[in-house]
Amino acid sequence: MYLASITIENFRCFGEGPKRFHLELGRGLTALTGENDSGKTAVIDALRYLLGTRDQEWNPVSDADFNDQAEPRELTITCKFEELDATEKRAFLKYLTYEGEQPVLYLNWTAKDVEKAGKRRSYRKTETHSGKHGDGPLLASEVREMLRTTYLRPLHDAQEALSAGRGSRLSQVLQHTQEIRTTGVPYDPATPNVDPKMLNDSCSSGHS
Repeated sequence: MYLASITIENFRCFGEGPKRFHLELGRGLTALTGENDSGKTAVIDALRYLLGTRDQEWNPVSDADFNDQAEPRELTITCKFEELDATEKRAFLKYLTYEGEQPVLYLNWTAKDVEKAGKRRSYRKTETHSGKHGDGPLLASEVREMLRTTYLRPLHDAQEALSAGRGSRLSQVLQHTQEIRTTGVPYDPATPNVDPKMLNDSCSSGHS
């Protein structure tokens, strides 16, 4: 499947109604271009909130994420996925929406301030529902896990974010990469010195 569209309302520089952000996408690589403060980062961060990332980084919604004119304080991010294969149709069966004969997957992520009953303080509630208008079932945690994406920081943060180390972002990204999991010689503490020829032969056979 692929991301076919994204709609953002009341998130940072994007308002609601005619001031909302909506973008139709096609298969393949997509590049966002524009001048500074035009909303490119907001679009990427919206996807991070909606889908989550494989590094499991927690990104709490802040006051700055709400558009200044949002009233009530509620923001919405909606994505549509098309061309699901047989495996994806089974995995997301209860969350699908049929448009004609073709099933599509809509995800609606919302964040809003909710007042606690009997208390003056409020808390921030976030939910992800399926359905074109967010009227479908709430996504289960295991389903959200299947949708997590790999996020690479901008180049100006690359040196810090991609530093070496078992718990680094680079390690977290690589451990979810199929080539890394299926290629090479497993580490054996008893024989830490691996013959380079064995490693090269294993890598070659893994990509044949």
